[in-house]
Amino acid sequence: MKRTAEFVLSLIGGILGIIYAICVFALGGEVAIFAAQAGAATIALGVITLILSVIAIIAGIIIKKRTKLAKILLLIIGIVLIIFSVLPLIGLLLLIPAILILIAGILGFARKEQSSVAA
Repeated sequence: MKRTAEFVLSLIGGILGIIYAICVFALGGEVAIFAAQAGAATIALGVITLILSVIAIIAGIIIKKRTKLAKILLLIIGIVLIIFSVLPLIGLLLLIPAILILIAGILGFARKEQSSVAA
């Protein structure tokens, strides 16, 4: 079964998440000048977002071969990123990649597997 929509959504969401993480790294450095603890928390959010975004891209790539694993990963990553997006100051921009990845995971569960039984 073709899983092009899931692949594209997870790829776009993952790339946007990586761009977001890079921006958070820059912001974390600026925040660290004023408050070291807040800067460290900001950078930690960026690292987690970067790792989850890379995993989302990998899940999008393997969705055609390992469908169950990929759709579970996409769903979990989407939920975690949505939880992170409610954080004050920097989280709201994360909502767009989180929603794209979550939609990819939901689409994976919504599509029925085609049976290979010939009629």
